[in-house]
Amino acid sequence: MSNRLYLHAGASEISFTDLASIPAPTPTDTWHPIPHSTYVTAIRDSISLLGGRITSEHLAVKPGKTGADKMFGLIEFEHDRIIPRPSGTVGFGFRGSWDKTFAQSGMLSFRTFVCDNMAMSGGDDISFHRKNTPGLAESYESTIASAMIDFISQANRFIAVLNHLDTCVLPDTREFIDTTACALADNGAVLWQNVPHLRRELTRRDGPGGLFPDRDEALTTGLVLQAITEVEKRSLNALSTVERMKAATSYLHGIYG
Repeated sequence: MSNRLYLHAGASEISFTDLASIPAPTPTDTWHPIPHSTYVTAIRDSISLLGGRITSEHLAVKPGKTGADKMFGLIEFEHDRIIPRPSGTVGFGFRGSWDKTFAQSGMLSFRTFVCDNMAMSGGDDISFHRKNTPGLAESYESTIASAMIDFISQANRFIAVLNHLDTCVLPDTREFIDTTACALADNGAVLWQNVPHLRRELTRRDGPGGLFPDRDEALTTGLVLQAITEVEKRSLNALSTVERMKAATSYLHGIYG
């Protein structure tokens, strides 16, 4: 599973130039929305200043009343201190809102998934969440830089875990899949109501999400994580949160690590 910005709930991709042309709402004494383009620039600058090389950038907005009520983004980058993974580069996923729907959030991982239904998930990751207050307006750059520094310092440990999970072969019997799906729900990785959907993804002949049409390989913990992402991004409650993916990775690594 590589990084992905998934749009299916009303957002559309936008260029940085067009994003920068949309002014932020007027701040108040207690609410200080950051211009989306300023937020993106701070992420770009942190990546570059700390030695990263940006390889791709995708931005999207839901217009709403402000012209950009909600913004979603994914920037991928490489870094000399981070061992490359076959599945792709580091994904810095982020989102921000001007309609007070959610806080300014960011996440760095090797499996970054950002969706315009407000879902955001990863494997092992570093993340942050800050409301649009005057305090954020003064400190968002240091918040982003701190997340970058933390991720770079821990990235190779994350890679060791993910590489193992990607190659750890699991039984593919129906009994094992049922037990694992229930255990993941019991550990907070998915809601119990989503267990049937997770079982369905794990037993598809073309792999989770239909993304592996020619797959003829054993079930691995990496594919289990992919299946969880597929289930969560279809949820009406947008349950692909950082906490849920952390719970899934922690459970799988604890049992099969």
